[in-house]
Amino acid sequence: MEVKKEKDYKKIIIPIIILLVIIAGIFWFFNRKTVNEFSGNLVSIEGQEMVVSGVYLGDEIDDSIQEPRNVRVVITNETKIERISFNVPDTDETFNPSELPKEVSIINLDTLKDDTESNTLGFLITSKKNIYNKSRFEAEMISYFLPVFSDF
Repeated sequence: MEVKKEKDYKKIIIPIIILLVIIAGIFWFFNRKTVNEFSGNLVSIEGQEMVVSGVYLGDEIDDSIQEPRNVRVVITNETKIERISFNVPDTDETFNPSELPKEVSIINLDTLKDDTESNTLGFLITSKKNIYNKSRFEAEMISYFLPVFSDF
């Protein structure tokens, strides 16, 4: 009789555990966030990696509760680096930078390093994979705006 009770418990407990694992998996699948963009400011460039302090971007992210975090962005041979430069008007009047003509160019890492030496730049980084809560990821595209000031 003792052996039969033990088998009865196993018949009940094992399906319950399996059911709980399935429910947890479904809950995780439907509540996970998918993010492919990160925006922030450059902290440093170390070899083929950038350290950027910023936040994840996406429809599933509440920007108001995010704390900036440092991530390592791996730059591969396939990574496109896009510089969007615009001339800052020599005027005392206010202007909207988004209305100024822009020049878009694809550049290399050395040019990006040169641009960061004399400018504080903000970056928009995209990846093919989900990067949410990742501290290191490969960049598919790195974009930034470069203001160009006329010489006085």
